[in-house]
Amino acid sequence: MEVGEQVYTDTETLFLPAVINRFSDRDANFQVYKVMVVHLWAQTWYGTWHENVPAQLSKYAEYEKALACFHALETLRLDALIERTLPGVYRQLVTLHTGHELPDELEWQQAKAVLSTAKASVRDSLTLVDKLIDRQPADVMPYQGVLKPLQVAKVREARLEADKQAFRLGLLRMNQELEKASAEESVEDNESELLADEEQKNFSLRKIESEQTAEGFTYEIELDGRPMPVPDNIKGTMASILQDLGEIPEDYLQAAGDGAYFTGETGERSAEDVWKGTYHEEGAFIYNEWDYERQNYRKNWAVLRELDVHPKHDNFVDKTLHKYRGLAMELRRTFEALRGEDKLLKKQPHGDDIDIDALVEAVADTHNGEEMTERVFT
Repeated sequence: MEVGEQVYTDTETLFLPAVINRFSDRDANFQVYKVMVVHLWAQTWYGTWHENVPAQLSKYAEYEKALACFHALETLRLDALIERTLPGVYRQLVTLHTGHELPDELEWQQAKAVLSTAKASVRDSLTLVDKLIDRQPADVMPYQGVLKPLQVAKVREARLEADKQAFRLGLLRMNQELEKASAEESVEDNESELLADEEQKNFSLRKIESEQTAEGFTYEIELDGRPMPVPDNIKGTMASILQDLGEIPEDYLQAAGDGAYFTGETGERSAEDVWKGTYHEEGAFIYNEWDYERQNYRKNWAVLRELDVHPKHDNFVDKTLHKYRGLAMELRRTFEALRGEDKLLKKQPHGDDIDIDALVEAVADTHNGEEMTERVFT
């Protein structure tokens, strides 16, 4: 979340006002914040951006008017979803409806009925724009903010491309690991010739029911009809794609473009080719990496690899020090000023020398019946 002049989301970040003073009561203003956050979250979770909204609305002569109508319709749909899934938040949301009622026109009431059904989607909202764009506009709810489709499209396109490549890379790695395991088994059973004649196996996707997604389903990766164990990082990528598109397209199973899925070697490998295919992960150190855009960790995303560096004797250090000798002198003076004088620390529990003053005090304390301190070093 970030502070913004307007309330909106680009599907990566929620932009909210720094202060809300709609009510005199602090808790009431906090509830407005909460409803705003939930409504922006609902846009991304319940598929407001599954369709290309700018393209769909560009057919109207008055684009901004069409966008406002679409936003009002989506607000009705999202309100109904929040009522079913988060009734506590919905009760707070309803209190903000006071003074912002839906027009009494029959078309608006019918639209509300359609969008309140469990099967309603963003496509229904886009379809209803035709019927309502020239009707009395609905009031803007205090929590709904604004829509910025062009910013969403830019962020979403970049994320989809990154997720697509990450998904394909993960599948390639899974396939290579399966081939390696099959090769080892075939060697043990003396069946290497049979393996060589075996046809290439391809991954497929199968929908399974899930209560963890807004669509009510998720995907299982299969190989020749058998479910495959999927690493957590690929599961996360699949969830991201599903949230953006509402499905995982079949072409995501291909290694590149419209060609066949590639599972073989890329030829002789070099330590310099660290970013070709999945080779950069082999023999390397894998770490979780913080994704600032998603505000979450990507598992096994950072790859650290050791490379042999051969010395090159070209007097680089001497040349650099000579070239920047003025700057080096200034830095040296700065650090000398920061360092100050060396100070002798007394009454330390450990040290190279005896602190005579501390020792005298310790002996005096002992004569007085007190326990001798250990801080007698310097």
